[in-house]
Amino acid sequence: MIASLLLTTLLTVLPSDAPSMAQARRHLDGERWVQAISDYREILAEEPDNGLAWYLLGYCFAGQGDHRSSLECNEKSLQHAGPKASVLYNMACSYEQLSELESAEQRLKQAIHAGYLDFDWIAQDGDLVKTLARGNVPIPEPGQFEHNEGRNGVQMPYALLLPKNYAADREYPAVVFFAAGSGPRAGAWTRDQFLDGTTRAQGSMVLLVMAPERGWFTHPTHHALEDLLKKVLREHNVAGKRFHGIGFGNGSNPGQTYAAGMSSGYFESFTQIDGRVASERDSRDLLRKKDLRRHFLMRASNSLGLADARWAQGILKGAGRDASVQVIEEPAGSFPSLQHGVWLEVLGRLQGLKQ
Repeated sequence: MIASLLLTTLLTVLPSDAPSMAQARRHLDGERWVQAISDYREILAEEPDNGLAWYLLGYCFAGQGDHRSSLECNEKSLQHAGPKASVLYNMACSYEQLSELESAEQRLKQAIHAGYLDFDWIAQDGDLVKTLARGNVPIPEPGQFEHNEGRNGVQMPYALLLPKNYAADREYPAVVFFAAGSGPRAGAWTRDQFLDGTTRAQGSMVLLVMAPERGWFTHPTHHALEDLLKKVLREHNVAGKRFHGIGFGNGSNPGQTYAAGMSSGYFESFTQIDGRVASERDSRDLLRKKDLRRHFLMRASNSLGLADARWAQGILKGAGRDASVQVIEEPAGSFPSLQHGVWLEVLGRLQGLKQ
């Protein structure tokens, strides 16, 4: 299936009677393809370099089954700094539907390199069955994780990584890490590639959390996550009795939903690594928790995400909040330069963690 639209839409004010991006998105979300295509065409007539609009127009054509037109739009999106990982992923799906499997495989590999790390979605995507059957795109096996059953019966998968030479009577900073993918395959990649090494030298606990079967954005999940956080607070000596949240890529959406909203009392900071700011440019979401420190680590090549982060920083600092943006010259969305625990060293410098 064509990639789900986890990216929020930049709301663009157009100097004409052309539809807004928000209006077009409403038609897209309702799968009113003809109207959505008409809307995006009008927008692009005014803004031919709008990479996000080209991407969404391509999504609409794919929804209609017109994969050649979808590919043309996605190529335009790549030329105009559209959401690269999602664009490449959708191109892979379209190429498979056109039985061009070598091109599908190439684009899928490029999408993963660019940061499309939701391996659980990839593995079950019916639009990539033949491409994956070629056996040339490595997909992690599902990892084995602990499960904490909340009071409401919801099972929350997690892994708790403790520091080297952990001592029960010592106080440690604690990080809650929301991976760029919600299932056991993405969890395994995150634990083995991104988090491996964090327990060797850095004196922080890391709680890797994955969505339960009901998904992240449900009220039962909200309570199940808090029950897991309470368990960690009971069993370990967490500094300040609050956590530092991390949202990696698409994990930034659930991460900031909980850290800045539903479970904000448990968090003192939230750091977003790449991705987009899930606020649809509504400053109320950003300003909901007054004492939450916000940091953004963004790739220079992620122009949409970087624009979001700088907008968010302006809103936060204008309200007297603690916010920073750090730009990283990183070619790959999987952030190889931050893997194997290096990300925690960067986080420690940003947030002044005592270790």
